[in-house]
Amino acid sequence: MMNILLLGQHIGGSLSPFLHNHLFAQHRLPFRYSLFPATAAELPGALAMMKLGEYAGANVTSPHKELLFSMMNQLDPLAERARSVNTILIRDGKAIGYNTDVAGFRWALDSLSELPLFGNQHFTAAVLGTGGAARAAIHVLLSFPNLSRLTLCSRSQQRAAAESARWNDARVFPAEIGECAPADILVNATPVGLHANLASDLNSIANSLFTPDAAGLTHGFFYDMIYRPGITPLMTAANRAGIPATNGLRMFAGQAAESFRLWTGITVDPAELHNLLQNHLKHQ
Repeated sequence: MMNILLLGQHIGGSLSPFLHNHLFAQHRLPFRYSLFPATAAELPGALAMMKLGEYAGANVTSPHKELLFSMMNQLDPLAERARSVNTILIRDGKAIGYNTDVAGFRWALDSLSELPLFGNQHFTAAVLGTGGAARAAIHVLLSFPNLSRLTLCSRSQQRAAAESARWNDARVFPAEIGECAPADILVNATPVGLHANLASDLNSIANSLFTPDAAGLTHGFFYDMIYRPGITPLMTAANRAGIPATNGLRMFAGQAAESFRLWTGITVDPAELHNLLQNHLKHQ
């Protein structure tokens, strides 16, 4: 039996064990997916344990994607560009880091064909957060030549400025969360709305991003990478302002399909995984 772990904190609500163990059973693979809550200090030991054998790899979630990036023996070019690892493959005692969030976010955007990025029209975007998940969104958005401006919003102006500079792209600008202006596409890559200690950020974001402009109009599309609850607090605030919004379930399905392919060599359809997840959530 080969083991695959989910490394992170506050991971009890993750759907990854359900999804991947379903796929392993469906394809009759001798794999088992388990949660492995770990602090930053425990990560080196966890990685060393995995390299000893009986582990095929891992997924990585908040807040460890950037830290584990620096611990890999080898990096896929996409992970190197995003400076973030969310999927690990163990081969011959070495840890190889990948970023499947990029593929997941791109697949999620591809389903939103009505958005202005899929045409010749110029568009603006704003990303909340500067961590690993945010970097995947930044990488994808910068790949669109018709993107005119991308604002990176953080609780820390200094962190926003440092992250903006790393991308070396004239379209990228930093801002504090409370000063992040409305945009055509708004992406939340933070846990804002999930934890009580971030409630003040929720109000600050809603007031800055979902406020009518000088003409009294609201515009944009809001994408929340959080997928549980199905309607997140920030989605509620966006809808209240008349801004369409969706959660991160499609991104989750897309990145899971790519992680599964890396571990097993088997290609699965992200749309089938998305449908499976939707049906599972309906019966919970």
